[in-house]
Amino acid sequence: MMSANLVQSHAMQPAAAGFIHRRVVADREFQIDVMFDGESGMWLARCAEIGLYTEAATIDALEERALLIAPEIAVENGKLRAGESVAFTFAEQALA
Repeated sequence: MMSANLVQSHAMQPAAAGFIHRRVVADREFQIDVMFDGESGMWLARCAEIGLYTEAATIDALEERALLIAPEIAVENGKLRAGESVAFTFAEQALA
């Protein structure tokens, strides 16, 4: 399978008005929304733009899993060409 080049991930950083992210130069950048589901006790990640939906028991495991599978999903779904560089930002959202 062809994949993209992950340039850098962005960890969530607390800030007065929410979370801030560092910016990097990449061919494409996508935001991954992260939320905690108190009912299931799982962390959820989604990026509707590329078709990413996944979950994990901890925030660290979720970010690791998302960064592992997101580039390939983006390529498979035609949102990224093989060989392009990509960066992902994580943004904490309230569970709707």
